[in-house]
Amino acid sequence: MKACYCRLSCLFFLLIFYFSSTALAATSNVAKSKHVEASLLSELDAIAPGSHFYVAVRLKMDEGWHTYWLNPGDAGSATKIDWTLPAGLHAGPIQWPSPTVISLPPLTSYGYEGECWLLIPMDLSQEQQVGSTVTLKADVQWVECAQSCLPGSAALTLTLPVENSPRVDESLKESFQKAKYEIPRSPPSSIEISFLASEKNLTLFFQNKTGKVLNFESAHFFPYQNGIIQYSAPQQIRLRKEGISLEIARPSNAGAVTEPLSGVFTAKLSDWKGIEKINWDIRAKKFISPKTEPQKKRFHFISTKNFFLI
Repeated sequence: MKACYCRLSCLFFLLIFYFSSTALAATSNVAKSKHVEASLLSELDAIAPGSHFYVAVRLKMDEGWHTYWLNPGDAGSATKIDWTLPAGLHAGPIQWPSPTVISLPPLTSYGYEGECWLLIPMDLSQEQQVGSTVTLKADVQWVECAQSCLPGSAALTLTLPVENSPRVDESLKESFQKAKYEIPRSPPSSIEISFLASEKNLTLFFQNKTGKVLNFESAHFFPYQNGIIQYSAPQQIRLRKEGISLEIARPSNAGAVTEPLSGVFTAKLSDWKGIEKINWDIRAKKFISPKTEPQKKRFHFISTKNFFLI
């Protein structure tokens, strides 16, 4: 009886160990700076030759602290990731979630508070051998700020097995879906977006080719290019004959705007269905005023009886 109990106990602990190691397979070590915790996660806990999948650098900030977006605004520096990857594994660029406005007068910045998932697409070669493992090493560097700023860094390592077919990490599935939803998407093809830059203002124009009115609320434009708007200036929505415009003041030393004007546009769009969250990755062409049709010339033809005006 005692021997049977021991065998059952051993089996129980082996099962706990197996399922625990499986659950943790898609998570790296956790590194902590003074105010930010960093880890590397994978949506797959097993990959296969030819797999396309996402990993995420998760940053969890202490209350009151933040890190920065691609364009940090008036202060700060964007988070950077340097990869060390085995042959056959390729990392794409960071897929930045839309940022929030962080105001610490007189400075206004763009970044993240609370928790941030930076997604990175990965591609594994078709030639990768089944039964092998691949190890991802990420050297992550960021700036963490509140009333003061500190540099932060983490060396993160994640090892994934290569199997005949990929296997989703169910414990992270919902979190990855949410992170993907936060990545800005292209606007509908029915929306035409253009811009006009003067010395004083940058104006974005939104026109719906379907004729439907765009009832934007809480609209904000986050440019990828630094230094072309006043980050602390209010962004004014105006209703125009052609559609909607968003007007933003420019600094006195603003540089030339790169065409196409690129950035993230966020807003709430109200209609009879309710409120839709807008999170667009936009590419705006330069606004060209509609050409005025030339006036038809008026000619006088003389008749022996009357004058005719054509």
